[in-house]
Amino acid sequence: MNNEEDEPRREILEGEEYCFGGTVVRVEVPPSLAGYVDGIMYQWKGVEPGAGSVNSVSIRAAEHDSPGFNPKAQTVNVDEGGRVYGLLRHRPERAFVASPGRYVVVSWGKGGEWAHACVSAMPEFLVAGFLRRHALKELEEVYNGNLVVCHAGCVVDQKGKGIVFSSPDTGSGARKYGKTTSVIACARSARYGFYANDEVVVGERNDQVGLHPLPHDIPVRERSFNDFFEGVNEPKVEARETTDRSSGERVLLITPASLGKAGFSVIPANREVRPRHWFFVSLNPKEKVNTVDKLEEEKSRKLLEQSVFEAYMQRMSSPLPWGEIPVQSVSINRRKISDNAMEMYESMRDSGVTFWYLRGGMKLDNIREAVDSVVE
Repeated sequence: MNNEEDEPRREILEGEEYCFGGTVVRVEVPPSLAGYVDGIMYQWKGVEPGAGSVNSVSIRAAEHDSPGFNPKAQTVNVDEGGRVYGLLRHRPERAFVASPGRYVVVSWGKGGEWAHACVSAMPEFLVAGFLRRHALKELEEVYNGNLVVCHAGCVVDQKGKGIVFSSPDTGSGARKYGKTTSVIACARSARYGFYANDEVVVGERNDQVGLHPLPHDIPVRERSFNDFFEGVNEPKVEARETTDRSSGERVLLITPASLGKAGFSVIPANREVRPRHWFFVSLNPKEKVNTVDKLEEEKSRKLLEQSVFEAYMQRMSSPLPWGEIPVQSVSINRRKISDNAMEMYESMRDSGVTFWYLRGGMKLDNIREAVDSVVE
């Protein structure tokens, strides 16, 4: 993108439409990336537009090993991470954000119509970010803004209730294990269905608390993959090898579609799930026994707040922290995040959600048995 064109160079793209209820999103990506995007959107298959007006979003992506950018910008700003953002001088209705040599994103639109153009060596992750953003916008409208996003995963039990797992940083400095491991440990059993990984939206309306997923892949450490899916019947779980974007570690990416095609139960995204149990997880590869203890209120409050804060920071560190308009200022109001988390905590407690601390080893059967002892 070193010319005056602010959209990716036209090439053969595969297009697909997805619906988040009141928002219809058309995604156009190179054929090599279509499977990934379709995989993370597996739970939204068959979702129809809701009644009333429909928002329209277009996302287009192109691959480039080292995208440059000469924005000819009206305003150029640089954030602490070295990202450049502003408005295009020749098309001031279009906003851009770029990390030179890594990615370029241009966004434009107003009202119920938006378009995004992404160029990167791995533009599918930019596309996924926009899909999450528009899914969350739809949920914000549904819950009138009364929601929080938690860094967590979720399965659904046979009674249709949500079992949530999160492993927030407690400040010990030790690497946290457990969220994805616990989700997979339960999803392997016919007693549970996969619902969410990495982010869980918790919203309240009409004195009812509901859970929702956002479009995500499921990164699994290479050394853990065989343990996770040992004994899974054909067809095997499909995975894509890549590098973790934060740690640099080699990981295998699976998607909800990978699980569904391998025979796992995958719960549709348009099914609002009521939470029943929330497990804060701390697993250690050196441990062998798993235990579950009911958490005191003060401790569970702090851990939930940290889970909400981690999800917030995760979104802020992505290429898309400004939503549709990159020139908006970015600020972190920890007090407001805490207040929102505590209000939702009270709503969950009032609706009967119980909070637990799950610790111990990483053997999948033991983890599931520990969870079963509470769920039963």
